[in-house]
Amino acid sequence: MKLDLANLSKIGPLDVERATQSPLMEEKGVTTTFAYPLKSLPGVDLTASFFGGHRDTIQGAAGGSAAVTGGIRVHW
Repeated sequence: MKLDLANLSKIGPLDVERATQSPLMEEKGVTTTFAYPLKSLPGVDLTASFFGGHRDTIQGAAGGSAAVTGGIRVHW
């Protein structure tokens, strides 16, 4: 059985989300977010996000970029 990572949406209790949209027009890439729901606080997730891609520059060269962020997400 082949593991298809492109359609992966859950790893145990972790939700896996992928997005190719960015709030910045010049930034293109993929953001993968892992969200762990807290049972003791319904509607709150601990998150870790990973971005890999590039940002178009004024000179026309695409500079590679990567980012790792973590945080808390609240649903309402």
